[in-house]
Amino acid sequence: RKGAGTLLAMVGQTDGGHRRLKGILVESWARAIWWELGKELRDKSLEIRRENVEVAALSTFGHAAPGVWLDNVMKAADLDQNEVVSPAELLKAVVFSRDARQAMGWDGHADLERAGLTACARQLLGDAHYKQAVDTVWRELEPTGAALSVHSAAVARWMARQSDVGQRPWVPGETLEREELRVCKRELQSMAGLPR
Repeated sequence: RKGAGTLLAMVGQTDGGHRRLKGILVESWARAIWWELGKELRDKSLEIRRENVEVAALSTFGHAAPGVWLDNVMKAADLDQNEVVSPAELLKAVVFSRDARQAMGWDGHADLERAGLTACARQLLGDAHYKQAVDTVWRELEPTGAALSVHSAAVARWMARQSDVGQRPWVPGETLEREELRVCKRELQSMAGLPR
């Protein structure tokens, strides 16, 4: 409860602040889902397109994904908006996933080790594609490329720069009424296999 209040205070208590908060939550979720999807997309890690994500979502979750879901997931990782998610973009997206951070051995408070990022990328992308993605992401995190770790505050700033909520996810609820939101929630819970 206290954390939610702090987050609301950060984005503002106004209606616009609540919309911004929804955008942050949608984008964070859409990025985190890439860890699960990445396992299905490993063979296509050089060029991931919307249709690949659609097939991976069906395979991973057992349900066809709605168009708005696919749009948000693609927008969260396709940072250059060229309709293709590169290995580096995929690696950037999964940093937002708790499971990926565990694979890195990083709790978000200690320094991020390059070796941890490398282990995560290798697990996600496979031997053929991980090295260039790590080099790309590490250059953004540590411009000199010399350090073997990056302070957690620098990683947090980098993660914040990766987010552009104003231009990214479409958020159900900005124009929907409460009952429509309940219907959307039930459908999403059903897709995820959660109790309604």
